[in-house]
Order: sequence, then C-alpha cells, then structure tokens
Amino acid sequence: MKKYLHTRNNRVEYNVIHDHLQTGFHDIGGIYTMGLGVGNVINGNLIYHAPMERSFGMSFDHQSDYLTVTNNIVFDCNTSASNSDSFSKSTEAHIVYGNESNQWKDNLLYGRVFAGTSASQGEVPPAIVHAAEMMTKVAEETTGPSWSH
Repeated sequence: MKKYLHTRNNRVEYNVIHDHLQTGFHDIGGIYTMGLGVGNVINGNLIYHAPMERSFGMSFDHQSDYLTVTNNIVFDCNTSASNSDSFSKSTEAHIVYGNESNQWKDNLLYGRVFAGTSASQGEVPPAIVHAAEMMTKVAEETTGPSWSH
C-alpha cells in the first residue's frame, strides 16, 4: 500500500509553532500528518501552547508510518504527541495508537503522550520556557508582516 502514497522524503525542521487551535477538525496538531509515504523527517521543531482538548503538539495520524522524529521540544499542549494508529484496529470508543515503525529519538515531550510515543519528560524546565519565548520573539522580529499570533 505504501507504494501509492507519494509524500516521501520530506523534512519538517526548525519551526517554532505555538497557539495552534482546533477549528472544525476532530483533532489537530502543531505538526499533523496523515497518509504519508516513507522517508519523512520531523526534526528540531519547538511546539507549545495548545491546551484545547484534542490539540496535539505532534499528531501522526492514519498511515503516518516510517517517520523519523528527532530533537523536537513540545510542551503546554493538551497532548504532546500521538503516534500513528495505522496498523491497529480501533473504534472511536477504544482508540489504539502506537505504530512502532516510527523512530523516536532525543525528543523532549512534556505532558501527556499516547502509547507508542516516547515517554514524557515530566515538568517543563524554566530554561525551555524562556528559550521558547526568546525564539518566538526573534521570529516575530524577523519574519515581517506575515507573522501573526
């Protein structure tokens, strides 16, 4: 089946994503994928402040398999990360997540995570919150009028 999915070898890297909100979708993520081919990389992103129910820092949905997920920082989201469920049978009453084909390494995920996702780190260190604030400030100052809150 993967040979028919054409989103291959993409990289989502070094983004500052915050205050993303659920608007009309069942769930949403600062980085959200669905139905990917192989060889995709999610690396070095900072995602924070999405406290609404079903708002994920990273959400790798149906058939988001064979991802490499490294060096991301996620905090202050309802759920930090949700891993692909494409190989699991599930119903809305009993959602099962946890595809082991995704490779997780050196991520800092603070808060709740779904099964199959690398473990939560516990409390967010103040230095990470400060770094997020500084990175957001730099983005606001350097991206011009296209930046919005």
